Amino acid sequence: MEKNKIIEFKNFSAGYGKKRVLKNITFAILPRRIYAVLGPNASGKTTLLKSLFREIPETSGEIKIRGKEISDLSVGQIAKKVSFCPAQTNFPFDFTVAEFVQMGRFAVSKNLWETNLDIKKAKNAMDAMGISDIKSKKITGISSGELQKTILAQIISKDTEIILLDEPTSHLDIKNRAELVGKLRDLKETFGKTIIATFHDLTEAINLADIFILLKKGEIMDILEKSQITDEKISALYETEIKILDENGLKAVMAQIEKD
Repeated sequence: MEKNKIIEFKNFSAGYGKKRVLKNITFAILPRRIYAVLGPNASGKTTLLKSLFREIPETSGEIKIRGKEISDLSVGQIAKKVSFCPAQTNFPFDFTVAEFVQMGRFAVSKNLWETNLDIKKAKNAMDAMGISDIKSKKITGISSGELQKTILAQIISKDTEIILLDEPTSHLDIKNRAELVGKLRDLKETFGKTIIATFHDLTEAINLADIFILLKKGEIMDILEKSQITDEKISALYETEIKILDENGLKAVMAQIEKD
C-alpha cells in the first residue's frame, strides 16, 4: 500500500498570513480513483486543491507526489503531474476552442512550436469531449456547458496522472451535468486518471466518487468509501439533518426541511 500512494499529505497546514485554513492534515490518495472533497463553505476545500501546486503562501508539513516532496519540484515538474480546473476561469485573450485546448500541451512539452504529438493529443482530447465541431469558435462565445468541456479537453490534452477539479459541475444545467459526470467517470475507468474534486452538490458527489474526504473547519473529519457514507456522517459534517435516498443504486441526497 505504501508504494501505491500517488499523493501523501503529512501534518500539513496551510493558510494566508496568520490565518490557518488547513490544520495539520494527514492522509493519502491512491491512484485510479475519484475523490470527492466535501464540507461546508470555508472548510478549506479549494485551499486543499491549490496546495498541490504550491499556490498557498503559508504552509507547513509535507505534501509528496509519487514520493517526491513538492517543495523540491519546479512549477514545470508539478505541471507535468497535476492539472487543475478552477471553479471560475478568466480568459485574457479571445482564443478559439482549439487554441485553448492546444495551450495545455505547452505546460508539459515546453515546445515553442506544436509538434505532431501535441496536435494529435489536442485533437484526441477534443474528440473525447465531443467538442471538435466547435473548435473554431471563440471561447467567449460558447455556452457554459461547452466551456466546461473545453477546459476539461485542455486537461486531457496535458495527459497528467492527477486531475484537480473545483466544483466542476457548477453553472451547468442538468443535461450538461450528467454528461460531465459521465466524462469524469470515463477519465478514471478508460484513461486511468486520479481525480480529486470539490462538490457542493452532494447527489452528484455520492454517485460519482469512490472515496470521500470530509473536511470541516480545516480538519479532516473522516475519509470514507462509498459504502461507508451514512445519513449520520453527512448530517454531522453539515450540521443539518440529511437523508440519503437510494433508488436501484442511484442515490439522492436531501436536506430535511423543517415545516412551519
